[in-house]
Amino acid sequence: MGLPIVPGLLLPLVLLNVLVGIHPSGVIGLVPPLMDREKRDSLCPQGKYNHPQNHSICCTKCHKGTYLYNDCPGPGLDTDCRECENGTFTASENHLRQCLSCSMCRKELSQVELSPCTVNQDTVCGCKKNQFRQYFSGKRFRCMNCSLCLNGTVNIPCQESQNTVCNCHAGFFPRENECVSCSE
Repeated sequence: MGLPIVPGLLLPLVLLNVLVGIHPSGVIGLVPPLMDREKRDSLCPQGKYNHPQNHSICCTKCHKGTYLYNDCPGPGLDTDCRECENGTFTASENHLRQCLSCSMCRKELSQVELSPCTVNQDTVCGCKKNQFRQYFSGKRFRCMNCSLCLNGTVNIPCQESQNTVCNCHAGFFPRENECVSCSE
């Protein structure tokens, strides 16, 4: 004879079963957090990843410039990787389901393309000669003209991500990296 069924209780029990998992320690609790999933994925050797449906299978990651089309069907069998289309890339070995879109250099921020996007490298943006990167909001930057140190001398030359540092002549003081006359 089976277990008694209480009307209206089946759906909550199914949902509870979905939410509850068994931790590696054997303690029952909520589904393991991301760090525990990362530990599980790290059971595969470098260059491989856990098959999403069968965690005892380690599939080979796709090379840069490719993406995962189908997981390996079993141990020792090849992962189906496809080459990225034009305008997309993957810069490292991966098991991404699609390639990443190439970045565009932002002309309104005076950026120029230093190297185009390829299937295994994103677009590299930078600044023209005699300009530096002024960063805002993480990796985002605008290109600014280097200070010329008028009424002063160059202490530190303009670099990729730093403006020129000037020493002002006598009778001048620094204001916003310009040497301004004390009589102003």
